[in-house]
Amino acid sequence: MRLSRLYAAGALCIASSLIFFLTAVVKLPVALYFPLSRRWSLTPIPGELSMDFYGRSLLALGGGFAAAALTLAAFRVQALWRARASSPPDDSSDSALPQSPGRGLALLTGYTLTALLLAAGVYAYELYGRTPVPEPLPAALQGAPAFPPGFPPPGADPAKDPP
Repeated sequence: MRLSRLYAAGALCIASSLIFFLTAVVKLPVALYFPLSRRWSLTPIPGELSMDFYGRSLLALGGGFAAAALTLAAFRVQALWRARASSPPDDSSDSALPQSPGRGLALLTGYTLTALLLAAGVYAYELYGRTPVPEPLPAALQGAPAFPPGFPPPGADPAKDPP
């Protein structure tokens, strides 16, 4: 595997972790999914159940892939620039890079793990001790019986309590 691809994978992991972390800390507009009405929106609708996980994930992955593409482009430009400066042409795009990744790849791995732990830690901190507040039922369901006629509630004995 080329060294530039390893650095691009590290940039993808770091950028996606940090963007996922930032969307939790800073209120950025993310796509919201409304599972009851099966639609997407960028603005929350009061009183309707919405999920932001998919929007956060898409935003984080998009930013991560953009960072990986920029990293690959930077390595390509650097290799082309060094190839023009040197007299013998080389067909490898990683010719300007050392053959052993050494310290740089170890640092990148450390940064990647730090970004992943930071994102996981902030979510654990936000979710710990949180008491979920239930949304009120829609108006159509407020007066509806809990169980349809003819179906006994759980724990009821149909032989003793006929419908």
